[in-house]
Order: sequence, then structure tokens, then C-alpha cells
Amino acid sequence: MSITSCPKCGSTNIYYDAEKQEYRCLSCGNVWVSSIFSKASYAVVFHELKPISEAVVRVEEIPTFTPAFLSAVEEAWRSKSVQTYWDWICEPTAEGVTVTLRGTTKPHEFFPRDIIERMKYDPVREHYYVPRTESPGIYRGEVP
Repeated sequence: MSITSCPKCGSTNIYYDAEKQEYRCLSCGNVWVSSIFSKASYAVVFHELKPISEAVVRVEEIPTFTPAFLSAVEEAWRSKSVQTYWDWICEPTAEGVTVTLRGTTKPHEFFPRDIIERMKYDPVREHYYVPRTESPGIYRGEVP
């Protein structure tokens, strides 16, 4: 049996992940398994949706990414829909945004939601950054 369109939005822009044995609509982000699976295996497939990524992005790394790429990541998080940047697919999850190279099964980068929500764009330097939560050099505790 072959799937030709998304059951949710009708788009033909779908991706089949052979490892997970699931289909993913690249237009609306809908994920489903083919009807040849039983309901029990359907529950097993969707029990754990958090993908294992190659690298979790840290605050210090944010300025190293291009602003256009980070803009796509931020838009994926804000709109809760799949965004693309060249051959990268940015998919929102409950924990953040996974970025996968088109045609691969394992995410390359994972942007945690707390970092995405704190990202700011600096138009003068033309890059994104994450403001510090406290100033360096300030001692918060008892006076020695």
C-alpha cells in the first residue's frame, strides 16, 4: 500500500521514515503510521515522540548560527509548524525544535524551548543572542 497524500491536510509533500515506519507531512507536520499496523503497534510508535538528536544546542552556540537559519527555527517554534531552511527541516516538539537534514532519519540539532524563547535578534551586529540571566561578577549569596 502506498500513501499519496496527508490525511489531515491533503498535501502530497510527505516523507516516509523507514526506521520509525511512519509518515510525516512536510506541509502541516502531521505524523501517522500506515494502516497495515495494528492499533497496539500504533500506540508503541507514538508513545515516545522525543527524537534523539546529534547535539543539543547551548546558549553559547547561538551566535555561531546564521540569522536566517535561526529565524526558521524560531518560526517553527512560534507557529508550531514545520519550517525549512535550504535542506534542513525544522520541526517543533513539546521540548523545542529538532533540525534534520532532508533525507536522514536522525535529527542533527536540537534547540531547547527555553533557549528559543529567550533568543533576541541584534540588528546592529546582525546575529541572534541569548541575554544573560544575571550579570557576571555579581556575587549572590552571603558576604564572605
